[in-house]
Amino acid sequence: MGKTLLRGLLVILMAVGLCGLYAPAPARAFIAGHWTDTPPTINGVPTFQEWGSAWVNTYTHYSVLFENDAQFVYILLDVTGETPGSPAAIGANENFSIFVDTDNDGVMESLYSLQAPAGYLLRATSTNGSTWSAGSPCASYAMAGFGSSPFLATPHRIYEIALRLSEIQALPGGSSRLNLVVQSANPGFIEAQYSYWLNYVPIAGIYIYNANASNGLSDWNSFYSILLANAGISLDSASMDFAANVDYSSYQVIVIADDTWGSSYTWGGPAAAVEAIRQSKKPVVGIGLGGMDFFGAMGLFLNHNNSWLWTDQKSVGPAASLHTAWSTPNSIPIASPLNLYTSAVNRYSIDVSAGGFPTKSMTLLGMDDNRPDDPHYSVIAQSANNTCYTLWGFRARPDLLTANGGKLLANLAWQPPCRPDVLFLQGSDDNLLIGMNFLLNAAGFPNQGAAATSASSVDYSGVQTILIGWDTMSAWSTQANADAVVSTHLPVVAMGAGGDWFLHYGGVPMSNSVSSALAPQNGANLIYPLQPIFLAPYPNGVLSSLGNSFDATAGVDTYLVHTSYMGVDAIPIGYFQTNNSYLSLASQSFHGACYELYGFNSYEANMTDVGKAMLLNMLAAPMCNYAVMLPLVIR
Repeated sequence: MGKTLLRGLLVILMAVGLCGLYAPAPARAFIAGHWTDTPPTINGVPTFQEWGSAWVNTYTHYSVLFENDAQFVYILLDVTGETPGSPAAIGANENFSIFVDTDNDGVMESLYSLQAPAGYLLRATSTNGSTWSAGSPCASYAMAGFGSSPFLATPHRIYEIALRLSEIQALPGGSSRLNLVVQSANPGFIEAQYSYWLNYVPIAGIYIYNANASNGLSDWNSFYSILLANAGISLDSASMDFAANVDYSSYQVIVIADDTWGSSYTWGGPAAAVEAIRQSKKPVVGIGLGGMDFFGAMGLFLNHNNSWLWTDQKSVGPAASLHTAWSTPNSIPIASPLNLYTSAVNRYSIDVSAGGFPTKSMTLLGMDDNRPDDPHYSVIAQSANNTCYTLWGFRARPDLLTANGGKLLANLAWQPPCRPDVLFLQGSDDNLLIGMNFLLNAAGFPNQGAAATSASSVDYSGVQTILIGWDTMSAWSTQANADAVVSTHLPVVAMGAGGDWFLHYGGVPMSNSVSSALAPQNGANLIYPLQPIFLAPYPNGVLSSLGNSFDATAGVDTYLVHTSYMGVDAIPIGYFQTNNSYLSLASQSFHGACYELYGFNSYEANMTDVGKAMLLNMLAAPMCNYAVMLPLVIR
């Protein structure tokens, strides 16, 4: 279907002389982007709140708007020239085409359009701008709509699109050359715009430093270059003496310099600055001693009393190998030792065996490779105050960073690495317990386990997400256990049979399973591959409406819910392979909490990478609504 549609589109473009879109245009249209902290919901129903601040570019038949965040460029095609009584179906004559010059060499290498009739996004590729591959599902997403928009009340065709920046080889602060083509079946027209040079707004960061330090400004310049080149982060600077007066609302990340240390391991800046940064609730990356002293002033565990000073060090042993800090936006080899500096320097490391270590709020990333028998971490993050605070314990000039060191630091600033604490409520299957513990640790999730049969007496303080094993069926027939979990109002991911039993006894409407009639299966068709839960924070491979395998076994028992039982506040995510009335992946808001069904009775050892990534995404970013999910993973 995708291959046929792309061929149809290319035939149309050739017929009207548009297939030379790879040629450099004689004139450039530079378009300034707009940064968004609240990404639009890609549903084909644009609102003024989502798009009202974006710059509007109006042409004969349509207007186009652009905005971006750290991960996506969002595009609204408002086709005001198409206002028939009933919209045409999406197809070769009713579609859009977005050509992207991914390396800005004058040749268009990527072509995006909608698959017909399902409407999910396809991407074709080319090396010469004229011969294209078959279209295939991708890591970007889009949705067609037909109705009113903030710019025209009369119903008309609308496209909302989110192109993943990494897929088009772009970063915030960079630019891409785009060609746009809109085709309408009723009334019939094709309108193209050539050579948009779209400038993406960089991620805004601020560097707090000691103006009296000899290398203060030069270090800022070095960090500026490293973060901009590797993650599209533009760093402003402010002296720690004036940090209390900074308006932090316009920044996405704060970096505290090593040179801000004070006497007797107190932070050198004023207490008012500490409070201003705390109140901003913006993620903070603390460098060296100054960063650690700042975290101490905030009352975090990442302080001098819980640290060791090591001399002549330049490397770490990567921990949590599946964590996105090692892959997004820059891929870093998982090797021990991993050299972060070109020469030996001093570093501070946090002793995780120290008394009072807050296990439930810590994400462990870079372990001291010189003492593997006595774990200390010089790259470590703590979740507090609904914010993520990351310690980079090395004390050295930024120009001594290796390429991998610069990439890792940029990744940590680009996306806060903290993960929610997960409580795994388990049954009696030891293999399931061992596998889930391994997966959560590898992905950097703080986690602990408890018997589901004792759920009514578990201490849930500090827990942020609950994972229910598929081997817990009998535990929930004791109503007090189900009631105790529901009363926490925490997000719950319910796996397979045990998860379905919990949903039933917890009174969640989407609990009506029919597994005996329709199991087993080893995949789920993706009913909405446009939803960002498939993409972030753990991108889970190519998406396809034809189904993705979630378990490597030939068949695995899968618990399903009929769409008629979903009720309000429910989001269908993945449906049964042969019957789209039954869902094996779904989420629902109920009594102020988010419940997600992961219907597979899967062991970690048998899960595919897609299956693992989906489970981790459900834990990291509950998919009950976009407002819940997106701020956690996309700034």
